[in-house]
Amino acid sequence: MTELDVLWIDTSEGSERAFGDWMGRVERPIRRSLAPFALAVDAEGIVQETFLRMWQLAKDPARELAGENASLRFAIVLALNLARNEARKRGRVLLLPPEDLPDVVVEPAPPADPFIARAIRECFDRLARKPLEAMRARLALGAERPDRAIAAGVGMTVNTFLQNVVRARRQLAECMSGKGIDVEGYTRCARARKWSSRSKPRSGPTASGTWTACRCPRPRGPTSRRKGARRSSAASCSRASSRACSTSAAGAARCAR
Repeated sequence: MTELDVLWIDTSEGSERAFGDWMGRVERPIRRSLAPFALAVDAEGIVQETFLRMWQLAKDPARELAGENASLRFAIVLALNLARNEARKRGRVLLLPPEDLPDVVVEPAPPADPFIARAIRECFDRLARKPLEAMRARLALGAERPDRAIAAGVGMTVNTFLQNVVRARRQLAECMSGKGIDVEGYTRCARARKWSSRSKPRSGPTASGTWTACRCPRPRGPTSRRKGARRSSAASCSRASSRACSTSAAGAARCAR
């Protein structure tokens, strides 16, 4: 049970103060959900109407919301329905028949890099005990449970848990940098691939979206004599990738080599 659930239960019992706290916590995600209708409807009016209907719902003993953060999920769906209906009334939404919908191109996932995977496993095993516990719990439960519940499960306060997660990320980055891996460059290329999947480039070396040609550098060879050269080469290539890969595929190919 989350804090939102506790506030909603208190609201259902008639607490106006709890409802005010609940509104303060859910207003921002509700507004974000209305972004697709920002130019079609009055978002402020939709939010206020949503709060009014949620207050009426809370006072109805025959209706009960079940599940974690159920009140937030219900409010977002309610706001979207209100915005959709308002946009239809104003004639600002055009619904296409299924046969006229454009085909969505799904880019294949990039192949896994065994060198990077091995380096992550090795660096993960070298983490200090507390950061390791926090990071493992975050990876295992981060998509299902809030941080407060995860922290309680590993016997930490929320602040301590989050600090250990930050320490674990910093230690991982330092360990991988010590292996000659440009962590910042890989992060930049990962974001570029995500951007490329949203905007498929046209054919041709100078078409927009040529980030797909950008390959992140990785060190090769077990010898330590070339480690310094590999690091400098990887760093210079990652810096060049942000400029060259955004302008031409040829520039990205130079980095790939």
